[in-house]
Amino acid sequence: MPMHLAPSRAGNTGSGGYSKEFTDWEIEQQVGTGDIVEETKKAFERGEWFGAFARLHCIIEFWMQEIYEFDSKRNQTTPPDYLTKHYFYGYWRLVEDVRKLGYITDDEARRFVEFGRTRSRIFHRLIKHYPTGPSHSVQRDEVVKGFEEGLALESMIRERLEKLMTTQ
Repeated sequence: MPMHLAPSRAGNTGSGGYSKEFTDWEIEQQVGTGDIVEETKKAFERGEWFGAFARLHCIIEFWMQEIYEFDSKRNQTTPPDYLTKHYFYGYWRLVEDVRKLGYITDDEARRFVEFGRTRSRIFHRLIKHYPTGPSHSVQRDEVVKGFEEGLALESMIRERLEKLMTTQ
């Protein structure tokens, strides 16, 4: 069963359920069309590292957010103030909250944190404004390894969400 990409808080795209594809625009928000992971892989193959890592980071964060929201609704718990007042999740907070909820282990949480750090290092070193000395350059093997880890983490967290949704 493919995982669908419509946030539960935003409703659906008219099909009565989750939508696998984003539309071009939904309520003043631009979203990509098609399978975001496949688009991410294509961007990486084209050498668009910044965009590929941004997409991958985004979808990982999205799956964690869906787990958090689905768990809250399923267990009828009240979201914390930072969600109800500001509707702000953030990657680092989501990693910690999803770990606390028991959907990822401590070791898996460390992997998510390291992927986030790797993404940040790569982003900063791809921008010309930063120093370009040997310790600041981006090496292809570092980028490839980080991207492969990101794909593995995306797959893992998506599978956790699918399992959670089928065991409701």
